[in-house]
Amino acid sequence: MVRIVSQTHCYNDCRCKTSKGLPIWALRRRASAAFIREPLQTSPPNTLGDSMPLSAHARLTISDDARDLPGAFGGGCAALLEGVAEEGSLNRAAKRMGMAYSKAWRIVREAEGHLGCELLVRDGARGSRLTPEGERALLAYRTLQSEIDELILMRMPELFRS
Repeated sequence: MVRIVSQTHCYNDCRCKTSKGLPIWALRRRASAAFIREPLQTSPPNTLGDSMPLSAHARLTISDDARDLPGAFGGGCAALLEGVAEEGSLNRAAKRMGMAYSKAWRIVREAEGHLGCELLVRDGARGSRLTPEGERALLAYRTLQSEIDELILMRMPELFRS
């Protein structure tokens, strides 16, 4: 563990002195020197995970390794597809996630390139909807991710607390 101690000093341009006799404005030039790292004195736990609860997470991404494409089908794209299914619009799904529409569209197009199928169909001014392939890809992704999460949850105690 590391404890960070911040050195306090005046932020205006006065010429006051620090406890070491240096002008404070000189310390501001060394921003990295404003923090002093001191190790905390703690005794090591006997077993991994005894001193604090541990958790593990794995992020699943699906990509076509045979082709050199940017992006992949992952959690962000799956969240966008779920948003489209709920909202009926890629634009509204992107806004709900705090993302620009152009970025959301790029993420979906990159995932479509990896999966080799269309995930969304635009309905003009009415918005967008998932294709059957998009629904299948979303269901497969969520199933795989939940199975991975269950495996991690099951194996964590036996691997870290035995």
